[in-house]
Amino acid sequence: MNAKRTEQPSLRHAMAGRRQSGIEFKARPQSNALPWTAEQLALSRNETYAGAPPAPTTGMRTLLFSGDKKAMPTIDKVDEGWALSVPDGVRMGLEARAEKPAKVDDKRSKLRFETAAYLPAGTPTIYHPAVLGHYPERIVKRHNGRRIQQHGVIFNNDDREVFNPGDDYPWCCAGRVLFWNRPGALFFDPPDSSGTAALVGPNMVVTSSHMIPAGLTSFTAIFLPGLFDSKRSFNEFSYVKTWRQYLPYDQGSDIAIMRLYNRIGDRLGWFGTKTYDSAWEDGNYWTRIGYAPIPAKGSNGTRPNRVLNFPIIDDDDSYGVELEYRSDASPGDSGGPVFAWWDGSPHIVGVHSGGETEFDLADFGRFFATLNNVAAGGPALPDLVNWGWANWQ
Repeated sequence: MNAKRTEQPSLRHAMAGRRQSGIEFKARPQSNALPWTAEQLALSRNETYAGAPPAPTTGMRTLLFSGDKKAMPTIDKVDEGWALSVPDGVRMGLEARAEKPAKVDDKRSKLRFETAAYLPAGTPTIYHPAVLGHYPERIVKRHNGRRIQQHGVIFNNDDREVFNPGDDYPWCCAGRVLFWNRPGALFFDPPDSSGTAALVGPNMVVTSSHMIPAGLTSFTAIFLPGLFDSKRSFNEFSYVKTWRQYLPYDQGSDIAIMRLYNRIGDRLGWFGTKTYDSAWEDGNYWTRIGYAPIPAKGSNGTRPNRVLNFPIIDDDDSYGVELEYRSDASPGDSGGPVFAWWDGSPHIVGVHSGGETEFDLADFGRFFATLNNVAAGGPALPDLVNWGWANWQ
């Protein structure tokens, strides 16, 4: 490659001032700088820890219960093990409750602003995580004609790579999110649904609004950052405390933020967010992360996949913007971050929503159908995250 990487301040240097004075949880005006190209990203070398890597988390495993505090679980010795008894009025896990919904505000559709990413002190940036390898091609899948498909589209060959995020920033900031519609479901009960989410604050993740169980004011959900099989980044996890979403929403505003009980972002870091700019259209800038099961590539939904260096081929001019692309996706990828790099700092411009079929009646009565995958973004993304910063810190 002949491309030269422009020397720019690293995220570590950019964040140094905020570490001294504290992080400013407030959206800021956005510049029109271009994201790093595929060539610039390829030339970026993985960093190493400034000192010794953090020691892995060890100690007791914790089961969380909620409900009637006077009715406590008990443990009894049985044969060669123990029996955990949970009385009535006690639920497994912690409950999530809804915030007042946000409204789509088309008057703000011209705004361009962003929220900051965060890299914990001494943590290296890893541009190229460990990939599992190359696998057989997948057969092309077609839609059945419905306008929106919440599972996404595979285009020709499946270009997704299954990778191991380890404790590497920013890959560990994305994770799998599990939902149980009934508060208090036991940990061994299979979840009612699952998808992908990404940290955008110390105690906040962003995902797709359609992942939120419809019609419920409470449920149980858990975020597992950097999940790879049964391992999590730094062994962290958190139940969801509350959430906020756009209601009603369409595919462009298919965005929700969820507040976590634990501030796991203080240790892992988080993504920034940006308002998508049409000047970035057709540039091979974007990466998407998801937790879809891909048996042919060694994933049952507990290993993340990514697609690198794809273009966003179309967008619209509204508050919640539909970002169209032909990056492969399938069930489980919903809510996954679509992001790029600016000066070594990762910023999300959209969350994966699903697929769409567009129809076009051309000359002579010929009928064409175009398949795309779509992320929800635009001003609606950093605006919602900024609300979370203002109300949840």
